[in-house]
Amino acid sequence: MWIVKGISLGTGFFVVGTICFLLLTVFRPISTSKATGITVLTGMTTQNPFFWAALVACLVLGVCLVASWPVPVKL
Repeated sequence: MWIVKGISLGTGFFVVGTICFLLLTVFRPISTSKATGITVLTGMTTQNPFFWAALVACLVLGVCLVASWPVPVKL
């Protein structure tokens, strides 16, 4: 069960990080009357090797955090 919790936590880290990354690098510098093409979004995400490295790092971090969390002892 801790693996599922860790993957869920890592996925949450990754989703929040991706949204923040895209907001700060793609959407923030553009004025409100401009549009962003889909090629920019795919170039910054799925075609970027750092995107996939960040996914793996977030999943590993989530699993490690949940695995190292102390479990209460039930008597």
